[in-house]
Amino acid sequence: MKLLFIGNCIFRNDTDHRVCNPFKTLKKALKKADVVILTLQGNITKRHIPSNQSSVGEQLLALKRIIPRTPIIIDFKNTDLLSLNPNGKKDTSRFLTNHGFIYSYLGSGTGSASIAPHSQPTLAPRSFGLRR
Repeated sequence: MKLLFIGNCIFRNDTDHRVCNPFKTLKKALKKADVVILTLQGNITKRHIPSNQSSVGEQLLALKRIIPRTPIIIDFKNTDLLSLNPNGKKDTSRFLTNHGFIYSYLGSGTGSASIAPHSQPTLAPRSFGLRR
């Protein structure tokens, strides 16, 4: 199994159209991966908040278009941004759920991550053809 770890991703808000598909230069590597893992720092929301770490999600949808059948696991971190957008966790979780991403959330001060319950079956070893 080939895992591709992209690392930290911070996307800009919807008024910054400079990079709508930051993953296009990784297209070859993405297509070879069996699973893609990235860390999302910031919010995915349509609400206007005073932050440059907020996006409407176009970048993640562009990634999904490159590898539509490859599982994408997102470690969603939302630390200081909760004070700017109290609905940031809910908005981001809803976006990720609606678009079929697998994610875990690590909030400020919790010290633990939890995988979204709806995504657990997707992570089952059998879905990748592995044996227990």
